[in-house]
Formats: sequence, structure tokens, C-alpha cells
Amino acid sequence: VPPGAFVPRPKVDSAVIRLEWKPGVPDARGFTDFVHQAFSSRRKTLANNLARIMPQLGSDEIDRRLAAAGIASKARPEELSVEKFLDVYNRLVTE
Repeated sequence: VPPGAFVPRPKVDSAVIRLEWKPGVPDARGFTDFVHQAFSSRRKTLANNLARIMPQLGSDEIDRRLAAAGIASKARPEELSVEKFLDVYNRLVTE
């Protein structure tokens, strides 16, 4: 997008991008909220953050489901790929 398309005119060019959800995301908004909440306390482990946002499951059940996804109980949110987050989301929210 050229600078002349904006007022005031910026000194940089802009671009428009289109993002599409990967297959396997049943509820895009729910998944986005889940990831945001998992990062809400960055110094805590993923298991601790999930136990706080999903108290109905309990710590033991969260640990069990994380282990089933191949994720260590001491893992931090920033250590997971998008695919791993999607796997955890599906195991915690949709089961």
C-alpha cells in the first residue's frame, strides 16, 4: 500500500496480509483466548497457568493430559510450538 493512501502520509510503505487458520482449529476465538491465558503469567509453568484458568480439571488431570501430549510438567508456554498448543487445547478443552 503506497504512502499516499494514508493521511498523514507515512515515510514507509505498508502491506495488507491475510491470515488463515490452520486446519484442526475448531474454535479460533477460543484457541486464541486459551493461548493468551496460557501466557498471562510468563514466569509460571504452563501447568500452573492452566490450573489457574481451568480449576475444574485439577492439577493432576492437567499434568496427565500434558504428559499425554508429550509435554513436561515444568514446560513454560514459550517452549511450545503452535502445533503443540493446538494439541494441548484439543486435549483440555474439547475432551
